[in-house]
Amino acid sequence: MGCVTVPMGTVIASMYFLSQPYRQVDTPPELDPNAVVQEAQSSALAVEQQMKLYLDGGSEPGEIYRIQTVKAREIQNHVDKAVRKKGNVCYRLKKNSCFDLLEAGVKKELETAALDYKTDNYLLALSKYKAIQLAREKVPSEDVRPSTFKVLVEKVQDSRKLESQTSIENQSTEVLIQKNEANEAEDNYEQ
Repeated sequence: MGCVTVPMGTVIASMYFLSQPYRQVDTPPELDPNAVVQEAQSSALAVEQQMKLYLDGGSEPGEIYRIQTVKAREIQNHVDKAVRKKGNVCYRLKKNSCFDLLEAGVKKELETAALDYKTDNYLLALSKYKAIQLAREKVPSEDVRPSTFKVLVEKVQDSRKLESQTSIENQSTEVLIQKNEANEAEDNYEQ
């Protein structure tokens, strides 16, 4: 009978490890490409909503209103001077009559822009008309200079770029391009 001697340290170590409860190791989470795309889309939508709120205004006037009030103040100043200036069409007229003349000019601009299919000119004429209406209402004299719009536009562009980069179609085309490049590299190496 052969006798095997096992050092006591090995016996103790094996008894220790065998007595430990079984621990299951969690598998690493897999990246769900749909989750990445949805996150990019939701951030893009949030930035677009922020831009709409910035332009149209929520509880406070938006950027478009602010710009129109600046234009309305310019129109008010113009009418005030035109009523007092000799040689002007509005000289010695009431201010409302001068506003009527300005509106008639804007109506002509609207008609010509509509007939020429110039949407930019039509939009400008509509904006002028709204500014004339605000000028008639005597816009408040607080400072409403337009603020910059550049930062918000850049945010929207960045979020759209991120959304397009994380789209599944874009990722799949990148994988195909990488595979084609790898195949070309192998073909070149073999030659």
